Amino acid sequence: MGTATQGNPYLFLPVPIGRWGRTGFSEYWKSEDATALHDSFVAQGGRVRLYDSDRKTAFFFGDKLVREARRLLSSVGISDLECPKDNMIFVCTHGKRDRCCALWGQKIVKKLRSFATAHGWRVYRCSHLGGDRFAATAITFPSGSMYGSLSEETIEAVLTSETVGKIASGWYRGCVFESKYLQLARFALAQSKICSTSDADVEIISQDEAKNNLVLSVTLHSNMRATIVFECEQVELATDCRSLEGGMLRLFPAWKLTAVNLHAP
Repeated sequence: MGTATQGNPYLFLPVPIGRWGRTGFSEYWKSEDATALHDSFVAQGGRVRLYDSDRKTAFFFGDKLVREARRLLSSVGISDLECPKDNMIFVCTHGKRDRCCALWGQKIVKKLRSFATAHGWRVYRCSHLGGDRFAATAITFPSGSMYGSLSEETIEAVLTSETVGKIASGWYRGCVFESKYLQLARFALAQSKICSTSDADVEIISQDEAKNNLVLSVTLHSNMRATIVFECEQVELATDCRSLEGGMLRLFPAWKLTAVNLHAP
């Protein structure tokens, strides 16, 4: 939670998986001009990812940098830009970046094919989303919710929740359109069964982050207020698939939810 890679907008370029480099936007097909436009787009807060396709339509999610996105697309020979409103999930299968993403991500994509079609979802394999240690990882749109530690047994539950606009808090990393603190607040409210919809009106009033604790004050629907308390704990995780296979784990700081207290308006 609180680890979703922030970006507004997210731009997905159609590039067959065999042409992905380790960094996704790769030397196999980018020009010097495209590289400059890509770097400028990212510097302004956008995120560029690839999805496995031989079509010529890019997907755009967000409300900023439309002109910059079109210039970038032109530089790589992509003609169409679509801003989808239907339910879509992008699953990281970027094996050149990390083998676990490919291994576990591919299984999830295969598992979802028939389920997604029956429930009105489009499923795509995509390049690195951020956080190899959370593989398998995915983003759902239009909500922008990022999920991690997914499996064949849990992915249908995630999409079932997202279909009705709810956060599947057990695997929720945060919303890619929101700050770390708002990501954490949404997780806490969903986990506590107070407010579990991904589009609920939640606003951070203040945050007090110390070495071992974090206190968030938020307002939510009906002007209700809440105080959310997290404690920092050290969690052993592998950084990538090779580390996992070799048993080489590292300690990472993680926020553990300890209290959610509601206050009257």
